[in-house]
Amino acid sequence: MFEGFTKVYRFSVVVYLLSAPVRIELCPWQFYSPKTFFIMTSTVIYQGDLRTLCVHEASGSTIITDAPVDNHGKGEAFSPTDNVATALGACMLTVMGIKARDLGVALGDTKVTIQKVMGTNPRRITAIHAKVYFDNHQEAKARSILEKTALTCPVFYCLSESMEKNIEFVWPES
Repeated sequence: MFEGFTKVYRFSVVVYLLSAPVRIELCPWQFYSPKTFFIMTSTVIYQGDLRTLCVHEASGSTIITDAPVDNHGKGEAFSPTDNVATALGACMLTVMGIKARDLGVALGDTKVTIQKVMGTNPRRITAIHAKVYFDNHQEAKARSILEKTALTCPVFYCLSESMEKNIEFVWPES
């Protein structure tokens, strides 16, 4: 049906299929021509005891993941699903930072708190609750633009439509 094309999942891990690098991603399905090449983003190495070492290829920075205690792990580091939920907060802050710079406003020490809710059968993230706490006052127009920007971050769009996503914006009193 899709002869000559490769099904890819969104996540930025490169594998080699038929000697050509193809990025496998974990989000909505997309089809790429086998002539499409991607730059390797990360390498994930299993270290035993339900722990992985994730290496960012461009910078060499690392992240360690552990399986959570409720899933046979030690819970000594972020779990892979913790990273998914946390990525939402990081992505929202990043795109808001870009938009704030364009608007000439400061985000200051804005922070996001994340609560991840796990489901069973199959085990998966069923909900993410995020609260964005702004530390400085913004005019109504800037507030609206920043909130809409947060809700259009790439990670938000990668999360399943069936996953509950509750995002609350908390602004300081004027």
